[in-house]
Amino acid sequence: MTGTFPNNHLAAYAQLSHAPRCEEADAGLAVSFVDGVAALERFSSEIDRLNLASARPNPFLSSAFLRCYALRSEYHTPGREERLFLIREGPRLIGCAPMRRTLDTIGMPFGPLRWRGIRFQFLAPMDTEQPGILSPPDDEERVAKALVRHLCDRERGWGMLELVGQRPGTTLYRAAYAAVGRKFRARDINVAPYNEIAVTWQDLNGYFRSLAKKMRSNISRQARRLFAAGEPVLVLAEGAQAVTAWFNAYCDLDSRSWKNGTASSIQRHPRRVRFYREIAAGNAGLDPAFIGIVLDGVLIAGLLLGSNTAASPDNHGAWCLEMAYDQSRAALGPGQLLLLLAVGQAIEKGHKHLNFM
Repeated sequence: MTGTFPNNHLAAYAQLSHAPRCEEADAGLAVSFVDGVAALERFSSEIDRLNLASARPNPFLSSAFLRCYALRSEYHTPGREERLFLIREGPRLIGCAPMRRTLDTIGMPFGPLRWRGIRFQFLAPMDTEQPGILSPPDDEERVAKALVRHLCDRERGWGMLELVGQRPGTTLYRAAYAAVGRKFRARDINVAPYNEIAVTWQDLNGYFRSLAKKMRSNISRQARRLFAAGEPVLVLAEGAQAVTAWFNAYCDLDSRSWKNGTASSIQRHPRRVRFYREIAAGNAGLDPAFIGIVLDGVLIAGLLLGSNTAASPDNHGAWCLEMAYDQSRAALGPGQLLLLLAVGQAIEKGHKHLNFM
């Protein structure tokens, strides 16, 4: 089963400088916050507990990934914007929301004027999948309402609440729209689609047979062409040490791909290289893997993946994080073979889904 779902970028705007009042939330919940990277370290065990208790454990909301993102992301300065919201029922922590409070340009420019204001957004909104709040399913709706109410009633001076990757109908999406009124409005911004397949096949052969006849023909033809072009070797690397050993080769491959010199390149910024090097080293809450195609001793295609098998052994998936192929070998179709191998690995590892990011 292949899924392509709307990936909404929900932007909620406060139209006045003072905070509006939102829909009544559960009076038994209290919301507080702690700032800085140190908050992620202090509450790391609680973050991971709530993530594991959620309906779909998300490695991009693990304490290790959030800390890595806060320290290594090229988009932000570490220690300046991080804000971890904590939602409690009495002494019990039932939810948290890793976010950031950013001074940024908001809205469209008006001639030479730019409106500068506070933007609340998820702590890790880019290079991730479905960021959001963490809570057990039974508490999720109450936690979402309590967070939105706190932002509206208690946080002062903000101009935009930006919630990327929220699918319509989810709890946080509904909570934001429930707050709409005279002083608060919300709108959807459609961005890149959300692409994922549920892994339901018994083996790779079963998946291949499920593809359209033309797709099977194209993959087979290009694979024959690839194997006739030289001496091919397929690389399947798992674990931090094995994947790290291929990381520099992947960066070199990136420089020979169509991504070179564009915003899609892993080498577009030194901090981005360090960020993905940490992922490859297993320091970001993902179990790293690498699939590569070597032709005549040269890496011509590579795919960096991450899974959450170790953190969530009963409910895990895999995510395609970075992919590149040698532009001079594009006619051999190595990218299609990489994705086919990725599905095969997902089936073998017992993943519930494979996300193409």
